Amino acid sequence: MGKNVLNEIDEYLKRNNSWNGNDLLYLFCKKNPFPNIEVIERQKKDLKDPKYLTSAESIFANQMWLIGRAYAASPERYSYTLREDKQRGYKDHHPGKPRESFLGTEGYESFFQDIARILFRPECFPECIIDSMAYFRGESKELGSEIDSLIREKENAAKLIKNLNSKAEDEGVKLSDVSLHPKSFADDIESLKEVVAGAQGQLRFFHKELFCDKDGFLTKLKSLSIDADKIIFEQRLKNDTNSKADANYIRDLTACVVHFAKALNAARVLRDATVTILTIRRLQTRVSPSKEDLKKCELKQWAAFSKGAKLLVEGAPSVNVSFSSKLLHFYYPKAFFIYDSISASRTPKLATTFKGFSESAHPEANAMTGEDSSTYEQYYCNLSKKEKGKFEDYYKHAARELAFSRFIVKRLRYASCQQYTNLFRQLKSIEPQPMESNPFSHCLTITRLVDDLIMNGGTAYQSEDNEQVGS
Repeated sequence: MGKNVLNEIDEYLKRNNSWNGNDLLYLFCKKNPFPNIEVIERQKKDLKDPKYLTSAESIFANQMWLIGRAYAASPERYSYTLREDKQRGYKDHHPGKPRESFLGTEGYESFFQDIARILFRPECFPECIIDSMAYFRGESKELGSEIDSLIREKENAAKLIKNLNSKAEDEGVKLSDVSLHPKSFADDIESLKEVVAGAQGQLRFFHKELFCDKDGFLTKLKSLSIDADKIIFEQRLKNDTNSKADANYIRDLTACVVHFAKALNAARVLRDATVTILTIRRLQTRVSPSKEDLKKCELKQWAAFSKGAKLLVEGAPSVNVSFSSKLLHFYYPKAFFIYDSISASRTPKLATTFKGFSESAHPEANAMTGEDSSTYEQYYCNLSKKEKGKFEDYYKHAARELAFSRFIVKRLRYASCQQYTNLFRQLKSIEPQPMESNPFSHCLTITRLVDDLIMNGGTAYQSEDNEQVGS
């Protein structure tokens, strides 16, 4: 027997009536909205040293760290994956990324700072790759000239790789089938240049088309919050016009999530390219006839790095739709539905989990079936196969959660209980409502409530007396 959604809401309110750690994140992002590149460029002029972060970059780096760690979707957790290729002998997935072992040990703090710089500083994505910069642990690196220099010295680098592979074999350290090889290194470094150019192109697109255009990314984000109230809370007739409005809303949500995910990938690629080049440079100074050979533990590190560097060149990056949706949710909590593997696996089961909810009664919940499956391809076709899959996953997920949001709104609107009337008013409110014994205003939106019911629903006691409440 399905659960009563109002009972589950009661349980949610009991758990969150005086404390909610999410409120700190909502407040932090409300006071410090998504970075504006013009502001960052203005702040850069006041820096005493370019190694420093601007205040806007520092805040963004902190937001990435806090949201990513709080929601188990931290952006430093990613990899490049090579699909099966029988002709080349690759039998299965080979996830990995270039390791930083030879460049010294540290935590991940600099990762977030580097990504913030690379995402928003135009010198990291110029029109000409030779002029490009990247950041590694706060230090700016001339990425374009470093790649060209490595191409000119590729024979020396190939000898280094041959030497290290041989030493690893002698010590019984196994190299992956996917790893740097002296015979193919010349091609690898040329491909690395193409990969970097592609990442820079993606960041230019993100910067110029989405930030600078009057109808671009930031404008779209702000308009989605306004549209959310109309789409979710207004009574809507089931006709083609409204179905198209729903599809457009879900499409725009999805496009923003994927746009940011692709930009994040591009920034990580530029940093990983820098890691690859700096590591090879470092090893060239360490491994020579006059220098001490690497220890076995370091040869294991070489094996891991070598695999990751190869995957950077030939593999496809992971697509962090989960982190992207969560980050945008905290900036615009009324608009963006949170996505992760757990909630995505549960949304298709909503009709059997909650009494009265039926996907067939909500056309938007089936927006990615039949002819409508071409919607996302028409809107944003410049996607890899992997990215298209993630695009479609989020689209379906957001469509189902939109349908479930309307189901909840309807139950609250017609429930004969002052508690639900107050909750309905709060969900429609733009500003969060202060709660007793809590120093921070409590922010509860329909998107947050939906996520909690999907992730944690099921604790309420079901009784014959209250099963039909609000139905």
